[in-house]
Amino acid sequence: TRPALPLYKWLLLLLHKTIHFIFCLILQTKIPTDDKTHRAFDMGKKSILLMAFLLVCISIQPAIVRAADDDKEEKPKPKPTEADATNYDVLSPEPETGRQRAFCKSQGDCYYKTLTCPAECPERKPKKNKKQKGCFIHCGSKCEATCKWRRGKCNGYGSLCYDPRFVGGDGVMFYFHGGKGRDFALVSDTNLQINAHFIGNRPTGRTRDYTWVQSLAVMFDTHTLIIAAKKVQKWDDSVDVLLVKYDGQEVTVPFDGEAEWKTITEEREVVVERTDDTNTVRVTIGGLVEIDMKAVPITKEDDKAHNYQIPSNDAFAHFETQFRFSNLSEEVEGILGKTYRPGYVSPVKRGVAMPMMGGEDKYETKSLTSTLCKTCIFQKQPATAEDDKDHGDDNSKKSPAPVAAPKEQTPPAKTDDDSKKSPAPVAAPKEQKPPAKKDDDSKKTPAPAPKEQKPPAPKEKPAPAPKEVKPKPSPVEDDATNYDDLTPDPKSGCERAFCKSKGECHYKTLTCPAECPQRKPKKNKKNKGCHINCGSKCEATCKWRRPKCNGYGSLCYDPRFVGGDGVMFYFHGSKGRDFALVSDTNLQINAHFIGNRPIGRKRDYTWVQSVSVMFDTHTLVLAAKKVPKWDDSVDVLLMKWDGQEVTIPSEGNAEWKTTTGVREVVVERTDDTNTVRVTVGGFVEIDMKAVPITKEDDKAHNYQLPFNDAFAHFETQFRFSNLSDDVEGILGKTYRPGYVSPVKRGIAMPMMGGED
Repeated sequence: TRPALPLYKWLLLLLHKTIHFIFCLILQTKIPTDDKTHRAFDMGKKSILLMAFLLVCISIQPAIVRAADDDKEEKPKPKPTEADATNYDVLSPEPETGRQRAFCKSQGDCYYKTLTCPAECPERKPKKNKKQKGCFIHCGSKCEATCKWRRGKCNGYGSLCYDPRFVGGDGVMFYFHGGKGRDFALVSDTNLQINAHFIGNRPTGRTRDYTWVQSLAVMFDTHTLIIAAKKVQKWDDSVDVLLVKYDGQEVTVPFDGEAEWKTITEEREVVVERTDDTNTVRVTIGGLVEIDMKAVPITKEDDKAHNYQIPSNDAFAHFETQFRFSNLSEEVEGILGKTYRPGYVSPVKRGVAMPMMGGEDKYETKSLTSTLCKTCIFQKQPATAEDDKDHGDDNSKKSPAPVAAPKEQTPPAKTDDDSKKSPAPVAAPKEQKPPAKKDDDSKKTPAPAPKEQKPPAPKEKPAPAPKEVKPKPSPVEDDATNYDDLTPDPKSGCERAFCKSKGECHYKTLTCPAECPQRKPKKNKKNKGCHINCGSKCEATCKWRRPKCNGYGSLCYDPRFVGGDGVMFYFHGSKGRDFALVSDTNLQINAHFIGNRPIGRKRDYTWVQSVSVMFDTHTLVLAAKKVPKWDDSVDVLLMKWDGQEVTIPSEGNAEWKTTTGVREVVVERTDDTNTVRVTVGGFVEIDMKAVPITKEDDKAHNYQLPFNDAFAHFETQFRFSNLSDDVEGILGKTYRPGYVSPVKRGIAMPMMGGED
């Protein structure tokens, strides 16, 4: 069928038909015989013909213009999509330099362009040394070839690291503790399931396990791929601890040549490739998922700082992981998978130190290779006994008992207890959808029994009774700092605090560890400080007193934010301009942006060079001075209080302090140079560190910075108090109750607009 013509084309067609009809009438009209009348008729005929000709010309002109506009709109360069990033053909390397090249077939400005890898990373997959950066070709909106580490980023989308900390597909960070020796579904989709096996340890006096992910099982089509970290007593970076199994058979990933193991099934290609000399791989399941995995130990420093109490004969080898998915369905499930659903809103509490994601009962599987859980949707035959032994760790065995998760629904507070999972038969109903309704019926059948008998009623009453006991109500986040300072321990000199918070820490005395005896170390600012938490953690640990660029309220790099809602986003702004980070009824924080625009770029690369904090009737400004070359031993901080420059001492308490009529203001050094903590009482605490753009960063990102400027800027983290519900600003608005970020989730650089 022919496509419908636009209205303007119909009008032109009608006009042409009308003129043609007039021509026909004129030609068919009988010519008068009278000579005078004949001349008049002939002149009129010519006038009409001329007028008709002019009308045709006038009418054709807009058609030509419109047709040209249509061509402009239809053909050239539609906006690129994320899929365009990898839409290219690999060309032969550049003859002279050997640098690899790619021919972009994507839409947009990169259409039919050839990108060449930089000299610093000439290969996409470096073979000679796995510790070199790889060339990353982006044929999408960036249209560039840059150097990047081919390893997982623990703060990127789809990451899973540490004592399991996730960053979801929505950009929100959360923790999921699970339990040692148990298995959970990270992702469950119609054609893919990824399970994780947790190892862990429960120190004396703790109410939960410290846990880490020790192995992954990737199930797709009819196949199962397992990657595990073997149990080792002591860690050695030169010793490879990886164990890889494909469909139950152990396979070897070569160290030489391509350093990869590959197989091609009927549906897709499966590749496990080393991206470092040992313990680091990239797993690619064609059309489904790409996983960067690195096996790491629990270090002695981490053990002491967090009081893990790890046994001496186990390094607790575990994985730092990042997933990149393809073609997930809208019904995808799993601890991580559900965060990729369209319109997903995270239920975790925002703005707290450890936002927790529950749901152990929903996502627990009976083994590493089992595809059965309460919410799992992947269809595959149950795992065999041999598959269940693929953990690479023998202290984590468990029976099908954990599948008896329904027992945990009645008393949710007791989900960590593994001892109450007795009735194995309950597992069968939960593995199939029809019996799930029988569980509901079973809940209804016991219901009348308690109504007929009196004994069950008292059994239900004791449960709320402990909640009414005054001594230990559940703690809230404000309890973390609800304590009084005591005199230091007479023997060790370690500082102490008396907790006045609610919960388990009520009226307890916490003492700083020997590794960090002071909350504010004075002799050497490079020492960790003692961090006292009288809240739910109820512990004193050692922490660096510097900004965390991946924590809530952080602002670092080419400005990248992590909002109060936990969502990461970028705000570019532009060089030489100023923007409001926070604007509230009693507080405003502005930032000054510096930057550079390389040749061929459409925007500035920008960084925050100074911050202005305005409150009451005062203004505090902290800036990083411009320096041609960077030297860590040289302090570049400039501070002004109400327009007057002030000096921050480097010795003694190493702090500048003033008390206004309303509040105390402190600027304290937390390192020998260039790092401070700013405290404006009752409003905000800011950790700031001045850093340069290194030569490596300049080359890798092609910043093209001038040689006479180190571009000193700040890495910053804010912790606010008493913000109003109407707070504004680039960062401020992310702390509003119920705020939903407008940025696009799951992409490399989610952008926040609003410069105007």
